[in-house]
Amino acid sequence: IGSLLIKSILERDFPMLECTVIINGAFFVIVNLGFEYLYPAVDPRIIRK
Repeated sequence: IGSLLIKSILERDFPMLECTVIINGAFFVIVNLGFEYLYPAVDPRIIRK
């Protein structure tokens, strides 16, 4: 995905650029949300509020 992002920047392919940015952002949010819910299972001292 990184090379696709660089290629779309250099070729000024804005729809592809927008798509790769959205996909990267969604991946980041999903991974962080997953760790948010899994971390209390690993360390019981952490309690979600």
